[in-house]
Amino acid sequence: MRFTGFMLIFVMFLTACAQEEKVKVGVLVPMSGAFAPFGEQIIQGIEDANQGRVSFIVEDTVCDNVKTSTAYKRLTEVDDVQFILGPGCGSPQQIVATELASKDQLAIIPSAATHDLWEMSNKKLFQIQYSLEQESAFMADKITRDGYQTAVVISYDNAFSQTLASAFLEHFEGDVLENVKLRGDTPDDTQLALTKIQALNPDAVFVSDLSFFIYNGLVKLRGQENDVPVYGTYVVEMPFVRDLVEGVIFSYPDGIDDEKGGTYSLAYQAADILINAIEQCNGEYACVKNGLETSDKFDDEGISTRNIGLFKIENGAVIKLKD
Repeated sequence: MRFTGFMLIFVMFLTACAQEEKVKVGVLVPMSGAFAPFGEQIIQGIEDANQGRVSFIVEDTVCDNVKTSTAYKRLTEVDDVQFILGPGCGSPQQIVATELASKDQLAIIPSAATHDLWEMSNKKLFQIQYSLEQESAFMADKITRDGYQTAVVISYDNAFSQTLASAFLEHFEGDVLENVKLRGDTPDDTQLALTKIQALNPDAVFVSDLSFFIYNGLVKLRGQENDVPVYGTYVVEMPFVRDLVEGVIFSYPDGIDDEKGGTYSLAYQAADILINAIEQCNGEYACVKNGLETSDKFDDEGISTRNIGLFKIENGAVIKLKD
């Protein structure tokens, strides 16, 4: 059988339509600013998981509430997206959770988040990692078991950091000398934290935000010949801060590709779970939502069922410790 010119055009038209019918998935991550390397790793993991199965639309949140709100509205109102991966940052997650509550849209966060987002989003915001509250309680217990009686908490003015700090205060069995709350990400903030640590002389320090390390807080602390043990959370693992977190003991999820790292692996897993659900349901929202809710990957509050492990940065490498 020979194709006429009309038939060729018709086949090309049908092929184009099929390509256009790919389900659109929004991605909300920081692609500029201090946390851009974090966003880049998330994108890489998502792209590797996708293999062309859906169409991704990426929006830069800059880890900022206003920009996240604008980006979310572009995805859902202009691009008509129902499925989202992200946001990766704490306070923007609350923005999206609130928006999801009254709409036929859902999201999977490719990192950790607060426990209350499930109810806040009307059971539409899933997370690929254990909750921040679980993680902080785990670290408070670890510092207690290490025999330390006093601690200083370094926290920042965002939902991610304050949730971790609050849970630590609740679960640490020793005496928290002070929760040093820093308002912004500046050298002055870092210096305030260092001054407090030197003055209070705690047995241990718990840092609930990556910003302290990014702005050389630990490097400067060690430069003052202060060897107080420093503990952190899963963000310490990120490759772009390895030189700034030497010796830090931190929590970290299991089921991670050791070569690719935590951020990449969690993003890959979140994308793969969502895309598989979309494919199985032909993109039908209610079916996708039900598939995620009944998956063994999440508990009945949309939180990952994975375990928490204990690790340490030694010579730039991630070393597993005994719990």
